[in-house]
Amino acid sequence: MCVLWSKMFYMFVCSLGGGTFLGLCCLLTGCETFEDAITLASQGDSTCVDKLVKDIYGGDYQRFGLPGNIVASRYTNP
Repeated sequence: MCVLWSKMFYMFVCSLGGGTFLGLCCLLTGCETFEDAITLASQGDSTCVDKLVKDIYGGDYQRFGLPGNIVASRYTNP
């Protein structure tokens, strides 16, 4: 999914397509536009739903050089 604001091009990888993202946001939050959904998403904390490396190993995973604060699995943190 790519988002274009002004002259700055911002690209990020998402586990959901744009339509799924917007549909879920509209159903769950009542927002009406993609811009509203992006604003709400920018205020959120993905670590509440994403499992990080440190959640599994208690910190960095030295064997593979993985820092503890990167995502290990999406939408799996209770």
